[in-house]
Amino acid sequence: MAKKVDNKENIYAEESYRSIATILNSLDALGYVADMQTYELLFVNEYGRSIWGDIQGKTCWKALQTNQDGPCSFCTNNYLLDEFGVPAGVHVWEFQNTVNQRWYHCRDQAIRWTDGRFVRLEIASDITERKQAEEDAQRYLRDMAHVMRLSTMGEMASGLAHELNQPLTALISYCGTAATLVKDLPSPPQQLGEILERAEEQAHRASQIISHLRTFLRKADGHKEPLDLDRVIEGMIDFIKPELKNGHAKIAHLPGAQGSKVMADKVQIEHCALQAHETQQPEMVALTKPSQQSGTESCVVSGNGHCEA
Repeated sequence: MAKKVDNKENIYAEESYRSIATILNSLDALGYVADMQTYELLFVNEYGRSIWGDIQGKTCWKALQTNQDGPCSFCTNNYLLDEFGVPAGVHVWEFQNTVNQRWYHCRDQAIRWTDGRFVRLEIASDITERKQAEEDAQRYLRDMAHVMRLSTMGEMASGLAHELNQPLTALISYCGTAATLVKDLPSPPQQLGEILERAEEQAHRASQIISHLRTFLRKADGHKEPLDLDRVIEGMIDFIKPELKNGHAKIAHLPGAQGSKVMADKVQIEHCALQAHETQQPEMVALTKPSQQSGTESCVVSGNGHCEA
């Protein structure tokens, strides 16, 4: 009678094992069963063996992970049974495997094994592509937020430049009038005339910088016009000169043929030159060179790479 009971139990255990194996082997995901006390891998499905090899019978934290000195700190065994030793349901989590560095969506739960003990069943689906898509989406949102902030700052800077242009124009006029009045004096102070001339020059320079800033902040529309590249580059050098004084960068301009022009979008050329400057390379070289075939010029700005027009 006892032998019949044992035979029935063995048959039931074999049928249970075959059922579990059939189900787990049909999955396009890692499926394994591990002892919750010894961490022995009691079963590993075909998907898992195709990636980790023949690891059935080995210790899970040694076979499925790397650089582990003992049971994994992220092991879910403590979540699978409640205080009465009863299965607590499915524990869902995500983890990046330490062997192949791929991301997995894991579903762990305690089940009864063929011999009646509770074991950990884990089904882990590869979600690496989904994770990468999520990261790309987050990066895109961050980039868009950055672009929106830059756009807002550009609008504010453009408005500020417009507001400053009027008082600067008035300042230039006042300096010019004052310089004329000083010259008409019977014995004008020598230094006063020089000071007024310098003040007028600086006011002109500030007005030119603001005008340049307004043009630079204008959205490039692809409109091309005949440009003297030497003058465009000289204007850009003048625009960024204050920043050069605060750093270790150097800039050299090698002008091309005087009077030669090229059809180009001025804003795009300036953006290109400024981008080369912002790479913070030790040196930036702006070179304009005439073409013997067409009589036009090409522009090369070198820094972290180069830009040609």
